[in-house]
Amino acid sequence: MEQNIQTVIVKLKKARVANFSTAENTVSIAVAINDGKDKEHNWKARITEPRLMAAKLLTELIALEESEHAEFDGEVMANSSTVLLHESARTETALVDFFQTIYSKARKLKNATKSDGYLNMVADLRRTEMIF
Repeated sequence: MEQNIQTVIVKLKKARVANFSTAENTVSIAVAINDGKDKEHNWKARITEPRLMAAKLLTELIALEESEHAEFDGEVMANSSTVLLHESARTETALVDFFQTIYSKARKLKNATKSDGYLNMVADLRRTEMIF
């Protein structure tokens, strides 16, 4: 049986905060991509070092795309895919900046000692997004 290998180019279009929890120190990110079709994936993670968050999101996104494009004929894999990230270095740098912004805003919220401006800080974090 012949196995076809296709290359899928994934372009990140937008990442935005979908939800967050200061109590759990987590954030949910809605990631809009195009792999030939426009899609949106949701990703939830603990707010940690921005480079680690960016690397984890990209690794999980590529694995998800590989599994979505794989085809089985019932017994063996009929088609497999190589998933590549469009402008990977620029995209990763932009994601690190995005997660650095989230990290800073979340720390500011967590360390707030007065209620003055708290709701504005929450709204500001919820509006955080990055267009690639």
